[in-house]
Amino acid sequence: MNCSKKFKVDPNSKVRLDEIDAGYKGGYEDRDYAEADLAKYSRRLHDLQYLMYAENKRSLLIILQGMD
Repeated sequence: MNCSKKFKVDPNSKVRLDEIDAGYKGGYEDRDYAEADLAKYSRRLHDLQYLMYAENKRSLLIILQGMD
């Protein structure tokens, strides 16, 4: 799954949260499949975050939405 184009926010652009589908599942209808990808992407995110921290030049903000 590649959501980078769907959820990328360009600098100096405005975000309208009411225009974003809160029910979007990205093709994951099965919990087991989603959890397998979550583990893979969590490790990748950890590795990239470590590289950014070591470089000490950039910042990253990740916003996750979940059911309350």
